[in-house]
Amino acid sequence: MKKVLKLLKEHKVTIRKAAKLADVSYLEMLGLVSRLDICIGYSLKELRKDTR
Repeated sequence: MKKVLKLLKEHKVTIRKAAKLADVSYLEMLGLVSRLDICIGYSLKELRKDTR
């Protein structure tokens, strides 16, 4: 998981790819990123669109 989060922080993978690599759901990865305050360049507007 640490390696996946590092890749996310470095903007080398998308959230979807990170979730797949970590074997968690997309929403779980979003929650983890939020809790760890990782800046991923993802807006609230994009989140709302993706979770509809």
